Amino acid sequence: MSHQSAAVAAENGVDISDMSADRLEGALLDATLYLVMEETHRRALVTLHPEIADRVFLLTDFLPRDHPLHAKGIPDPFGGALSRYRETYRVIEEAISKSWVAIERRLDTGRALPE
Repeated sequence: MSHQSAAVAAENGVDISDMSADRLEGALLDATLYLVMEETHRRALVTLHPEIADRVFLLTDFLPRDHPLHAKGIPDPFGGALSRYRETYRVIEEAISKSWVAIERRLDTGRALPE
């Protein structure tokens, strides 16, 4: 995890200091839904694990269709300035808050695509 990620999370009252990236294997492959930021993330997951393709979505796929970020992805700030990490945090926070109902509906109904 980058120093910038930890700093921005801490600024927002979230402690991610114990988090780390894990390989997607074992029980992690049984998830109902995988949310990623960018299309490149989605392609990488599906390339490594084609069996989960119907469960991998951009977080922004669940935004209302009239939202300007709907299905556009959120650029990964990795290696960027702290300001870029702050903007990414803000966009993720907005996407989650405006997508939560659609995400819950997807989990409850098992529909292949967001409404």
